[in-house]
Amino acid sequence: MAIAADGAVTVQPSTVIITKSASGAVLSLASPVATIDDGTEIDFISTTAQAHTVTNTAGFGGGTTSRDVATFGGAINDGFRIVAYQGVWYVKDTRNVTLG
Repeated sequence: MAIAADGAVTVQPSTVIITKSASGAVLSLASPVATIDDGTEIDFISTTAQAHTVTNTAGFGGGTTSRDVATFGGAINDGFRIVAYQGVWYVKDTRNVTLG
């Protein structure tokens, strides 16, 4: 699925291609539902040189406010992959994306 504007990302197995180019996309992601969404993977990939952000209020890896925002470094092909388990998004890998 391509995303060209700010907004919410649907919790479903997918590859999210971020195409917003005028500025960084500001995206939000709800926490997965324990048991129901377990194993769901989402890949985020940027096709633009922007510092996009993806926010999960509960925090990636359960890190609450210390890891609730994934910030792209600003290069084409930056991205990260997450997997859901028991109501938490766990980060499987990153490419020029920081969590804070």
